[in-house]
Amino acid sequence: MKRRVALLALSLCAGLPLARAAAVPTLKVPQGKLIGLRKSGVEQFLGVPFAAPPVGPLRWQPPQPPVWKGQRQATKFGPVCAQGGSGSEDCLTLNIYRPPNAKNAPLVVWVHGGFFTGGDASLFDGSVLARDYGVVVATVNYRLGPFGFLAVPGVGDGNYGLMDIQEAVRWLRRHAGALGANPDNVTLAGQSAGAAAICTLMVAPNAQKLFHKAILQSGSCASDVFTTPLSQARRAGQQFAQALRCTGADVAACLRGKSQAEISAVRVPGRSVIDPVPLPPVHGDAFVPLPPLVALRDGWAAPVPTLLGINREEGQIFEPYLPAALRGSRLVYGAALALYDPRNALTMARQYPTRPDETPIRALTRLLTDRVFACPTSWLAAQLAPRQATYFYEFSDPRPPLSLPGIKDAPALGAYHGAELAYVLETPVVGLSNPAQFTPAQTKLARQMGEYWTNFARSGQPAALGLTVWPPVKLPFPRVMTLEPGATSLQPNFDGRHQCGFWDALDGRPADGEARAVFGQVP
Repeated sequence: MKRRVALLALSLCAGLPLARAAAVPTLKVPQGKLIGLRKSGVEQFLGVPFAAPPVGPLRWQPPQPPVWKGQRQATKFGPVCAQGGSGSEDCLTLNIYRPPNAKNAPLVVWVHGGFFTGGDASLFDGSVLARDYGVVVATVNYRLGPFGFLAVPGVGDGNYGLMDIQEAVRWLRRHAGALGANPDNVTLAGQSAGAAAICTLMVAPNAQKLFHKAILQSGSCASDVFTTPLSQARRAGQQFAQALRCTGADVAACLRGKSQAEISAVRVPGRSVIDPVPLPPVHGDAFVPLPPLVALRDGWAAPVPTLLGINREEGQIFEPYLPAALRGSRLVYGAALALYDPRNALTMARQYPTRPDETPIRALTRLLTDRVFACPTSWLAAQLAPRQATYFYEFSDPRPPLSLPGIKDAPALGAYHGAELAYVLETPVVGLSNPAQFTPAQTKLARQMGEYWTNFARSGQPAALGLTVWPPVKLPFPRVMTLEPGATSLQPNFDGRHQCGFWDALDGRPADGEARAVFGQVP
């Protein structure tokens, strides 16, 4: 009897490796088989190529089909896209997080930020959204900086990074069944430049039908920071090529013959010296024919439900990186405005004087919050709301955690740019914030936001039992959902607080009295 028990135990133990091997998730695609891993309660496929390496003759070309064959380990992140002096051009990969036994689940495609010059898909972990809310999440790498957005006559017109995102969505939809996702329920979600990229895809004719909902966090193609006309992009591209001594009929071959390091070392000309986006997406080319402002005003945007918003103190994340002299001298404040926007410096100084209780640097960050983030997003919402379900929020936690190196007094920055990311993902955002630092009230807010975001991805409505009702923007409903620990509520006068009438006029966004009334400020 003992011998039989021993043999049974031995046979069970011997079978464990086989059981574990069988449990390893796999994904069949035309190129072969992807071997994933189980981690954090979900199945993950990391570093999955969705296109061929854009190197050599494929540099500054639309993405081409992936070229690998056979069996491929998908257990490690792929390389970071080339940025500054690091990363690789061979970077067009996806990271996929899916619930076990997923079937026909909503697909959320996350597009990272980084001002189109930096960032990486691996920084954003979709595990909690997949495990706790039942969605399939894919994070996307796309070409950045000159590799993604350089426009040079004789070479190309830029927007390769946008084409990469489009191709990633196509790849995911083709393989949605194998992923356990619904190809007809795709939400593009992104933050900062990622949101601006999605906004631009909403007005790109060839991309509009690839997705069914959009989430835009702290970024909008209605801001000229995140878009540029083709003529201006080409001038900058010509100067860029000249800096590398590439001119004449062989400019394309010359540029493609330069090393990654040589290209990365060139400073992009033609933008403000303190503009964070030296090479934004281009309009006026075949990919984005119309200026986003025109396309949005005239109703040419993809007619998909849209959830969008900002953080109340977006600009304060830049405070540690602005000149230290701005912490005291009001004369330096005027000089900084002149450097930022010489033509409008005096007008801006009158509109944004330093308050008695603030330093000049805080006045400048208020200005950046309103001009770059709040008012373009508000204007975008006003254009979309009459045509499609549009949900507008303002993240307003006054003391979110922050773990940026060298910043000792993080809570003083308020609801800074990127502060909402750890709340939406409920996982650490490397170098920025960690949910482990949340208070109980912040943890509750994060769960509420997870419900809002994923229910929107599932149904097009950010609704759930027990949550504050969040209606779409409709006249005459001049309120925005304020997301704050212990105080989610609908609040009025967004545009009044952020002075959007002033910025819309200054930046040439077409006025719309009826739409403007939605947010509490009639011009």
